[in-house]
Amino acid sequence: RFDLEGFGIIEIIYGNNEEVNAISITPDNGREMEFDVVKEHVVDDDKLTNYLCRTWKVDKIRDVYYKDKEVVFDKEYIEKEDVMIDEVFFSKSGTYMLVYHDGTIGVSSWKWKNKEDKTISYSWDNNWSDKHVIDISFEGNTLVVREVFDAEGEGAEHFDINEMFTYLSEK
Repeated sequence: RFDLEGFGIIEIIYGNNEEVNAISITPDNGREMEFDVVKEHVVDDDKLTNYLCRTWKVDKIRDVYYKDKEVVFDKEYIEKEDVMIDEVFFSKSGTYMLVYHDGTIGVSSWKWKNKEDKTISYSWDNNWSDKHVIDISFEGNTLVVREVFDAEGEGAEHFDINEMFTYLSEK
């Protein structure tokens, strides 16, 4: 039970096996609201998952654009102003969180698409799509995330494919 000054009371409600069943919120000037809790499936415990699931610091991003299979743009972004993201966090409960320079966060879900191929599916809204797939690899203590985008929207006439590599080091 947490009594937060200026907010109200948050209470965690436990069930039979000491698992959290619900959360109760009672604002200072309001009535009690209770929310059921459903625990997410935990990703299997193995060497690859254990190495992935941690906090990573973004070192650099490399963008490569292709037109008719030829490279038309290739640039590495190392400066903080260009990279936009400070940290990336993967959890075993399928959470994928980005921490941006301005202190905001983005939270989505992830799951193994094919563990042997080191491919991960992600979803920002629990609608899983083959467009939201990343490949991962490890170079020593560096996690390399590769994502491929088809050309869409403004400027799409200048390229067919955008391949983005994000290089992350252990925090």
